[in-house]
Amino acid sequence: MPTVAAETLSHLIGPLRRALLRATLRFDGLPDIPDAQVELLRAMSAKPSATPGQLADELGLARSTVSNLIKALTAAGLATRTLGHTDARNVEVEPTAQARTLLKRYDRASSELLDRALQHLSADDRRRIDAAMPALGRLRRVLEDSTLR
Repeated sequence: MPTVAAETLSHLIGPLRRALLRATLRFDGLPDIPDAQVELLRAMSAKPSATPGQLADELGLARSTVSNLIKALTAAGLATRTLGHTDARNVEVEPTAQARTLLKRYDRASSELLDRALQHLSADDRRRIDAAMPALGRLRRVLEDSTLR
């Protein structure tokens, strides 16, 4: 039986993430880029010349899902596909300069928006959120690196 903390966190994370994305897009007038595409662009930026398979493995997504996301990003001018540098049988993908600029704008707007939102909370709530950051980072690593089945 899940603990109250686990249930509460499970029900809070998705809506919080979606609310932040929607508010950030409105805040800076950014184009409506789906969260999954933003996540893929981040992974592509962190791992230049990655293959779709590598990105799928890194993100824990099906290769077909990543392939469809790459097609959409390429059609929107946010990603490029090239033949592999070391193996021409592979395709490598990278974010375009436009995508990198959008990610920087998104990060700046998201941070500024969160900073403003945090100012609407009590000092005690802000301290609690600050204190939870290291534990949330550790929780993320456990979820990413573990075989919790």
